[in-house]
Amino acid sequence: MIGSCRNCPLNDLECSLNESKVDATDEKAYCRDFSLCSFESGFCGLSHSKNYQLKWIRNSGKTSSDGTGPQSDHTRCNKKDGDYIYIDASKGKKGDKARLESDWLSAGETLCLQFWYHMWGVRMGTLRILMKTNQFEITVWEEFGNQEDEWQFGQTPLKPDGQNQYKFVIEAETIDGDEGDIAVDDVRLNEGSCQKIIDNRKFNQRDVRK
Repeated sequence: MIGSCRNCPLNDLECSLNESKVDATDEKAYCRDFSLCSFESGFCGLSHSKNYQLKWIRNSGKTSSDGTGPQSDHTRCNKKDGDYIYIDASKGKKGDKARLESDWLSAGETLCLQFWYHMWGVRMGTLRILMKTNQFEITVWEEFGNQEDEWQFGQTPLKPDGQNQYKFVIEAETIDGDEGDIAVDDVRLNEGSCQKIIDNRKFNQRDVRK
């Protein structure tokens, strides 16, 4: 059945580390501390970027607007007491953004950032993942527009330049109107390159609404 919990979280994807060489000053230690962020107990050390119009909101159950947003979080599937984060599009106008930033990561080896996202609504904006240094920032992943009433899996490699520490940024941008809530859940860091996901990684919210 689409939407059953066995098809829901990627429980087998852990923060995979080489246990023999963990340095508290590098990205492996941050990966260990961060591991999986399900937003059940807060923002897991992610911080809101300053000088942006909107903020990410922790929420459980449905969002405040009809015709948009998930009915439940991704972690606990059909149960409506789990938390996720989202932006309330009704509070913004075209071009408004909300950002969450990680702690600084070292300019070492590649990490894989994995997450689940929900983008359902007729006035849907854009979700981005960026890499940010003190000198520049680049978009490494982007999705926009209505993606149906489903939790969908996303991932992107974070490839540092070998010279500059960096942060990853989760950014949502609104267009105009109420039906554009963007939600994120189960953010995870893995050491190494991203592996190709070949099976269906969608959790259909219509099964929750029945």
